[in-house]
Amino acid sequence: MAEHGADVRYSAYKLPTDKWQEPPTTFAGRLKHIGPGVIITASIVGSGELIATTTLGAQAGFITLWTIVLSCALKIIFQLEMAKMSITTGKPMLHFWDTMPGPRLLVGWAVWAWFILLATKIIQFGGIMGSTTQAIQLAFPGFNYTLGVILVAISVILLITLGRYKVIEFSSTVMVIIFVIFTIGMAILTQFTKYAFNFGDLLNGMTFQLPPEAAFAALAAFGITGIGGDEIVQYTYWCVEKGYAAKTGPCDNSAAWYARAKGWFKVMYLDAAIAMVIYTCATLAFYILGASVLHGAKQVPGGMNLIKTLSLMYTEVLGGSWVIYFFALGAFTTLYSTLISWTAANQRIVADIMARLKLIDFENAKHVNGVIIGSGIALPVIYTIMALLFKTPAFMVQIGGWGTSFILLVIIFSSFYHRYKILAKELKPGRFYDIFMIVGTLAFLVVIAQTAMGLLGIKL
Repeated sequence: MAEHGADVRYSAYKLPTDKWQEPPTTFAGRLKHIGPGVIITASIVGSGELIATTTLGAQAGFITLWTIVLSCALKIIFQLEMAKMSITTGKPMLHFWDTMPGPRLLVGWAVWAWFILLATKIIQFGGIMGSTTQAIQLAFPGFNYTLGVILVAISVILLITLGRYKVIEFSSTVMVIIFVIFTIGMAILTQFTKYAFNFGDLLNGMTFQLPPEAAFAALAAFGITGIGGDEIVQYTYWCVEKGYAAKTGPCDNSAAWYARAKGWFKVMYLDAAIAMVIYTCATLAFYILGASVLHGAKQVPGGMNLIKTLSLMYTEVLGGSWVIYFFALGAFTTLYSTLISWTAANQRIVADIMARLKLIDFENAKHVNGVIIGSGIALPVIYTIMALLFKTPAFMVQIGGWGTSFILLVIIFSSFYHRYKILAKELKPGRFYDIFMIVGTLAFLVVIAQTAMGLLGIKL
C-alpha cells in the first residue's frame, strides 16, 4: 500500500529512466502490487454507504435500487481510463485537466470545476464530522456534541500532520471490513424478520422509476456511492505514489514500453476490480437495510438523530443492547477512516492546485510538503466549522453527493478526451471497453434526466 502523510515527498511527474520494472504476469504476482484501490475503498465505504445510501432506501424503499446498481457497476470505467493516463504519463488528474482544451483563467476550466466540487465536499465532510460525533453520543449518551466535534478534528489534524496514523488507519480498515461483513449478514438476516423482502422487490427496484420525493436523495446517492468523482480523481494520485508510472518508465515509443504499460494496466485493473467488489457488496447491503428496515418502520435518518435512526437497522433485526454499541463503533470507525483517507488525498490535490496556479514550485519538496502539512490542518478546521454551523449531517452529505455528480461530467469528458485524443493507438482497448464507456455515460445522463423530472414532479 502506498504510504501517505506529511513525510512523503510528492512526485514531480518527471518519470525516472532507471526505475522501470517488468510487470507481473500471474494473478498472485499482480495481487502483490495492488494498493491504491484499498486506500480508495476506505474513503468509499463511508458516508455514501452508511448515510446517503440508507437514507435513499429509507425514503424510497426498493424502487430506486437501480441507481445504486448503476453507480457501483458503471463508473469504474472512467476510473480505469484516468488511471491509464496517470500510469503512462506520471500525471495525476488535475495536472492532466490543466492540459485539456477549453477556456482558461490562470488554469484550465476543469481545474476550476474542482473548486466547485471542493466547496460541496467541505460541507459533506462537515456532515461526516458531525455524524462521527453522533456515533460517540450513541455509545455515550449526554456526550457534548461541540466538544466531540472539536476532539475529532484535533485527532485528525494530529494524525495527518505528524504522519503517525498508520496503526489507526490499519485498525480502521480492519474494523470497516468487519463492519461491512456484519452489515451484509444483517441484510441476510432481515429475511427472518417482519422486514423480509422478496425477489419481486429487487426486480421492482430495477424498473428505472424515481418517486419525485426521492429525486434529490437519488442523485446524491448516485454521485457519492461506488467510486465517486472525487475518488476517481484521488485514485490517479495514489496510482502515481504507488509507483505504477515509475515502473512503466517514460515513454520511448518502443514495443517494450508499450508491453510494460499494458502489463501495469492489468495490475491496475485487478486493483480496481477488487475494490469494486468490496464497495458494491457493502453498498447493496446498506441499501437493503435502509429499504427494508427503515422504510418499513417509516424512519428516515436526519438531523441530530441521524446515527440513532440508522442504528434501528441493526436493533430491529437482532435486538439486544450490545448491538447499539457495536453499531456505534462500526459507524465511528467507518466515518473516521473516511475523514482520514479523504483528507490525506486532498492534501496532495491542494498542493497540485497551488502548483497549477504557480503559487508554489512543484519541483521543491519543501514547498510541497509545507502545503501538505498546512492543508492537513486547514481542512479539518473547516470541517469543524461546517459541523457546528449546520447540524443536518444527512443533508450535508447529500450536498457532497450532488457536487460529486457534477464533477462526473468533467471526468466523463476527460475520459473520452484521453481515450480518443491522447491514448496511443498501441494501447487502444477492445470494443467492449468502448461500449462500456458509452453505456456508463448514457446511464449517468439517464440518472440526471430522471432526477430533473423527479424534482419537477414529472413522471414518465
